[in-house]
Amino acid sequence: MTLMVWFRRHNRKIMAFVVIALMIVFTIEPLMNYFSSAKTGEGKVIAYYGNGKKITRQDVALANQQIEALKAIGLESVLRPADPRQRSSQDMRSILLGELIFPERSAAVESISRIKQIAAIDDYGVSDSQINEIYAKQYPSSIYWILLTKEAQEAGIKTSTERAKEQLEVLIPRIFQGRAYSQIISAIEKQDRLSEKQVLEAFADMSSIVNYCGMVCLTEDITIPQIIYQTNIHRETLDVNYVVFEASTFKDESFKPEANKIAEQFAKFKGYFAGEPDKDNPYCFGYKLPERVCLEYIAVRLDDVAATIKPLTQQETEDYYQQHSSQPPIAYRDYSDPNDPNSELVIKIHSYAEVASQISKRLYQERVDSKAEKILADAKSLTEIDLPEMDTEKGKLTDEQFSKAAVDYAKVAAELTEKHKVQVYAGRTGLLSVSDIQSDKNLSSLYTGGAGVAEASLVRVLFAIEQLKVSELGPMDIKAPRLYENIGPLRDAQEMSAEGYKGKNMMLVRVVVAEKAAEPKSVDERIDRHSIQFEQDGSARADSNTIRELVTDDLKLLAAMDKTKTKAQEFVTLTTTAGWKAAIERFNTLYGKNVGDSNTIPVKDRTFALNKRSGLRRIDTQKIEKIRIRSQGNPMARIILDRTIREGSLMDKVFALIPQDSNTLAKQGEIMEFKPGMCYYCLESATIHRLYQEVFDVTKASEVVRDEYADSQALAISHYSPKNIVTRMKYVQKEQQDVNVPKAEPNAVPADTNRAGK
Repeated sequence: MTLMVWFRRHNRKIMAFVVIALMIVFTIEPLMNYFSSAKTGEGKVIAYYGNGKKITRQDVALANQQIEALKAIGLESVLRPADPRQRSSQDMRSILLGELIFPERSAAVESISRIKQIAAIDDYGVSDSQINEIYAKQYPSSIYWILLTKEAQEAGIKTSTERAKEQLEVLIPRIFQGRAYSQIISAIEKQDRLSEKQVLEAFADMSSIVNYCGMVCLTEDITIPQIIYQTNIHRETLDVNYVVFEASTFKDESFKPEANKIAEQFAKFKGYFAGEPDKDNPYCFGYKLPERVCLEYIAVRLDDVAATIKPLTQQETEDYYQQHSSQPPIAYRDYSDPNDPNSELVIKIHSYAEVASQISKRLYQERVDSKAEKILADAKSLTEIDLPEMDTEKGKLTDEQFSKAAVDYAKVAAELTEKHKVQVYAGRTGLLSVSDIQSDKNLSSLYTGGAGVAEASLVRVLFAIEQLKVSELGPMDIKAPRLYENIGPLRDAQEMSAEGYKGKNMMLVRVVVAEKAAEPKSVDERIDRHSIQFEQDGSARADSNTIRELVTDDLKLLAAMDKTKTKAQEFVTLTTTAGWKAAIERFNTLYGKNVGDSNTIPVKDRTFALNKRSGLRRIDTQKIEKIRIRSQGNPMARIILDRTIREGSLMDKVFALIPQDSNTLAKQGEIMEFKPGMCYYCLESATIHRLYQEVFDVTKASEVVRDEYADSQALAISHYSPKNIVTRMKYVQKEQQDVNVPKAEPNAVPADTNRAGK
């Protein structure tokens, strides 16, 4: 019997055997994986999402593997936000996903600052608190990766591995300085033990997540009238030349308002903040007291410290040059051929003569800073509240316990003055508002932070205190202080200015009183806002007054408005005969603050001047609302918002003066009252650069795209909020004691690993 005949006779048995064999082949691996995962616990359910769908340990392991694969191809650095001053219109969909799945505290400090800058520059309607939420994660990054991947898949958004490979073949050479896709994949397979398929699947899933985010964050179409309105607001500009006549210039200091008028004015506006626009308060009067803090401080003046530091010798400078020849400013990168910008970049060395002065200055500054920091470190050590006798944690102490245990700043300052032979100052301020601190020369430029913590201005830190909560500190900032808790040391942001150390300080402060915004109890209530006082300042400044004095001054200004209008009319009349320049000189001579020879008065200090502003635009309600949102958690929010609303009101009034059928004023010398500023504007000229049909047809598409892009980017921040992801995916952890999937601490830093090609 031949072999062929045997096969024909037994073909049914042979086919049955082949089918059984194939079934065994295809099922043996899943069975082995099943028994293996059951043995190791990888198949155990650790959580649920949606309507009871399971997440296992194996899902978490795969998610971690995919995140590692994305790190291996360099996406961890690519998805970090760039400096918005160098790169505009960055895609938040990718950046925020990177921040969510690649947590790294050292980079996050810079990233969160840049994201906030991008939101402000590109006019996104998001607040700092919304951005801060990205970094307030309750679970490990792998959990959010799983949920976002499942969400995209269930919506039918899927990027193929073929498409992923096409994209990576273009992207990888850019990331790895020209190295080919095949080189990097080969290196990853050797170093990270990840296959090309695993890398492509991870990148495909990431693309799906980003694409789904883009889809759900698209805003609805806007109508044609909305497009016309928005385009007009953004594109029409105004050029205006004007002279301002302020009521304060013509205020009669001898005028004494009647007592009933003072009482009436106070009663009417005691519920408003000064400068707060309102239809019932056109002049923006206001006597409501804002949030305020009283500070105690220990301070050193850097010029006092500098006086105790000996200048560097030439030998010390030369030694530094020799020992640090590979570091800036001695070493620098330059083209090997200065005449060829395409030549290779190489390390070059400055000669000693070129950098000697710079080295000497740097070392001197370091010694001054070091001594000042040492003094304040001693101050902080001596004044830190320590309650060893109390059987309680420091965080559970009451404010009263804190205050009783507080160390006297004045005594510590005296000890440190004796120890370091440098005058150390201590004192207590009055109750200071946000604007008081921002306008104070000694406090406005102070900041704290550094060493892995975001830098924060003093005013932001002070008004984050529990009693006020006016400002919000992010997850990368220092903790919000409490009463009598040391804040600092604080450095001066202008320390290295051209003036050197003159007038610059380092300080340690603490809040001893915090008062919420409130209406004054009576018109005779006294306000003490004195700030830092150094002995060489002489007598204390007059930073104290009563509400009555503020009300009286406002009534004097109000009474001067009629006279101000009369003088503005006289000025315009004079311009018709003498011209604007001569009229301005005449009024500076008659009413200027520096009466005398007008030729000796600097233009910036003159009472009357021809001001020129160009490219002015109206401010629409949408922009104001975005500013309102972005300002949440900002202690300057109220001031910024009020200023913007007043500026918008001013623009509306100027634009309204120009007839619809013209681009310029109907007549030169138009007089315009502006009540919020308690002044009159005399307009020499005003020209509108109108938006015509042909320009509208060209620009309307870009306006729509710009607005929709800004709105979608703002929504992306909400879309990637860890809290929102968990809520919309209905994520719930399974409560089992033997499940070892720890919750991630906020801002947890994963172990660093070496990556291919880096």
